[in-house]
This record gives sequence, structure tokens and C-alpha cells, in this order.
Amino acid sequence: MTMRGPETEEADGRPLHERIAADLRDDIMSGELAPGDSLPSTAQLKERFGAANATVQKAVQRLKSEHLVVGRA
Repeated sequence: MTMRGPETEEADGRPLHERIAADLRDDIMSGELAPGDSLPSTAQLKERFGAANATVQKAVQRLKSEHLVVGRA
């Protein structure tokens, strides 16, 4: 899994939720996250990116809108 975090923020002008979505998208497209795999938990993503819960949820929602992930209870 690619480890990106707040330290790359200066070099990348995109909002944090877009960078989180891009990182997860890269993991999905590379096969690092295979079909049926769970995404890292919200808590893990918050820690990994130094992000708020709402920011992580916005990133996941973006991936859902792109049909790259589905929500399951």
C-alpha cells in the first residue's frame, strides 16, 4: 500500500479527500486491493492521512460514485 500523508500536501495542491481517493484508487487499480477486499478502516485511513472522519468519508463516497467500491454493513 502506498504510504502518503500530510508531508506531501505542499507538493500536491489537491484537497485531502481527493488525495485519499486517488491513493485508494491506485491501490485498487494496481491489484493491491483485490475485488472483495475490504478498504482500510476509517480509523486506519484517518491515522494514515492525518485526516478527519468527514474527510475520509468524502473520499470513500467519491470511490463509491465511481463504482470502485461498494458499501456493506
